[in-house]
Amino acid sequence: MPLKQDLFDQIEGLVAPDVIIASSTSAHPWSALSPRMSHPTRLITAHPFNPPHLIPLVELFGPDADVLDHAEALYRGLGQHPIRLNKEAVAHMAYHLGGGDGGMAAYLDHLGPSQAARWDSLGTPDLSPKVCEKLVKGIEQMAAGRSLPELEAERDARLIALASLRKDWEVSEPRATKLVQNREKP
Repeated sequence: MPLKQDLFDQIEGLVAPDVIIASSTSAHPWSALSPRMSHPTRLITAHPFNPPHLIPLVELFGPDADVLDHAEALYRGLGQHPIRLNKEAVAHMAYHLGGGDGGMAAYLDHLGPSQAARWDSLGTPDLSPKVCEKLVKGIEQMAAGRSLPELEAERDARLIALASLRKDWEVSEPRATKLVQNREKP
């Protein structure tokens, strides 16, 4: 963590005061990244969903509403749909599609301990061997014998179909789209 904190401190010294500094880190909350910054309110976490070219969502967190407004505008201009978090959060296990090569068992072997550390903010979760076994069996059951490339192709085809439906809706319902984009913020 000290390396990342030093990096943000150095970046802050090199860019103009009004530049937003964003981190897509999923393992460290905003509060762990910002302590060495002179102006931490310019730092945001911006965590895109995966795969970002098919799921146009990005979670944003930062303490300054004006900075977040500018970041939201930037991401919307890039075709993304930002989701503003009301409190900082660490990564989630969703979108790992069963852990990638090697499946959920490989994911848990490789990143299980760090995932368990992220869960600390949830209370007292326990990534015990029994829980790991249930996770692996659950993923295997849902995959129903399909390979990772088959699951990826199925996911991507569905996401492309959803993106196409969204585009069709935006073209056929431009007024409704504008109302949704300009809705009152909570």
